[in-house]
Amino acid sequence: MHPSPVAHPASRPAGSGRAHGQVLGSCPPGAMYGKFYSNKNLFEDTLGDWYFGTIEQLADSGAALTSNASRCMTDLLYRNDGNRPLLAMLTGPPGRVLDCGCGPGDNARLLKERGWRVTAVTNDVRERDAALPFCDNIVLADLENGLPDTLSDSFDVVIMSHVLEHLARPARLLADVRERLSSEGAAAIALPNVLHYQQRIRFLRGDFTYTDTGVLDRTHLRFYTYSTGRQLLERHGFVIVHAVPDGFLPWWRLRRVIPQQSRRPLDRWASIRWPNLLAVQSLFLAKVAGSAMPPRTGKQHLRSWS
Repeated sequence: MHPSPVAHPASRPAGSGRAHGQVLGSCPPGAMYGKFYSNKNLFEDTLGDWYFGTIEQLADSGAALTSNASRCMTDLLYRNDGNRPLLAMLTGPPGRVLDCGCGPGDNARLLKERGWRVTAVTNDVRERDAALPFCDNIVLADLENGLPDTLSDSFDVVIMSHVLEHLARPARLLADVRERLSSEGAAAIALPNVLHYQQRIRFLRGDFTYTDTGVLDRTHLRFYTYSTGRQLLERHGFVIVHAVPDGFLPWWRLRRVIPQQSRRPLDRWASIRWPNLLAVQSLFLAKVAGSAMPPRTGKQHLRSWS
């Protein structure tokens, strides 16, 4: 999904859909948006209820993670656990899915296990070869130019997991996705949140330095919050039917004291209450405007300013 920090630029937009997780090989979990973080407070730089337990087990192993960082950063392909919070939004029966920016096939693997028939797009031959066992078809193409004409079929779901921020002109891809969705189809989109509280602290310090990792990745051409991510989709002909601000409270060392089962409900509640402040990634399930499913946005009191 998300591009390797050392991948050549041409491979990044179409391969930018890699989910957070770990780099190929024996590197530990802890990559967010496809980037390996060597921060020893690892649990504060990662997200997702599904692996908080793993993160806590690693909370005291920052030194070991740091020692592996340089080796991990040299791998061009990322093998990880997939963007499970995004895929959890797909509650209907399995059908045909298009994975835009498939990376080495981490989301495709999970989808295939659930019975989906996966078609994928990447512009990296190495990613194509890695993802091929999990896909019925993989097309080499640059998503900056939209979907290739060879993808003429319709799909029940189109996945864009951390892809749109790598595109200078996301409108082209979004228009093509609208045309490829079936009448009951939906797009599943994940976007990083540029106004997460950790990023705000850096901005307040006057730090807007591009890096090889994270939200200010040098290959990110656009930046979104939870609110502007919604606006992007609605402006380009989509209706949001389900939205999840996926984040957590700044527990810091309290994570070692407060039980996980006690924190999770608070993390969910707070992320819904202040999505632009706490969400690390914004997850959206969207249908083409005018299609059958009525909007189901959940909590209506989300504060756009938070």
